[in-house]
Amino acid sequence: MQAKEELELKTLLTRKQFENLKAEFEGLVFVPQVNIYYASKNSDHYAFRIRVRNGVQLFTLKQKLDGKTMEYEKEFEGDF
Repeated sequence: MQAKEELELKTLLTRKQFENLKAEFEGLVFVPQVNIYYASKNSDHYAFRIRVRNGVQLFTLKQKLDGKTMEYEKEFEGDF
C-alpha cells in the first residue's frame, strides 16, 4: 500500500458551473469517476473511500495522525 499525506480541497459545483469552468480549459479531457465514502462508527480517526475511474477500483484508507490526514491506497478487483 502506498502512503501519502492528503492535500485536498473539495467544492460542489452545479452542472452549469462545471460546464462554464470546463470551457476555460479548452482541450482538457475530463473523466467521470465514482467516489464512495465510508466513515468508522467507533473512531473519528479513520475513514475509507472506494474510487472507480476508467474501470480501475482504488481503495483508500484515511487516517488522522498528528494533525495530518494520511492516505494509504491500493488497487483492487472484485465486488464492493
